[in-house]
Amino acid sequence: MTEKISSIKPRQVRFTEKVDSHIRESAKRCHRSIQAEIAYRMELLMKLEAKGDVVIQ
Repeated sequence: MTEKISSIKPRQVRFTEKVDSHIRESAKRCHRSIQAEIAYRMELLMKLEAKGDVVIQ
């Protein structure tokens, strides 16, 4: 991630088993925490949205 975190903002997120296991495997493979993996994926998604490659409604 490119920005510094100024404060902790706890979140509770529920995923299906398939999505949860995919995130856990990816986090383990990339040596990130689950929270860091979710934040990283959200940041990537925001960049894709800004480029116009992805539209989320």
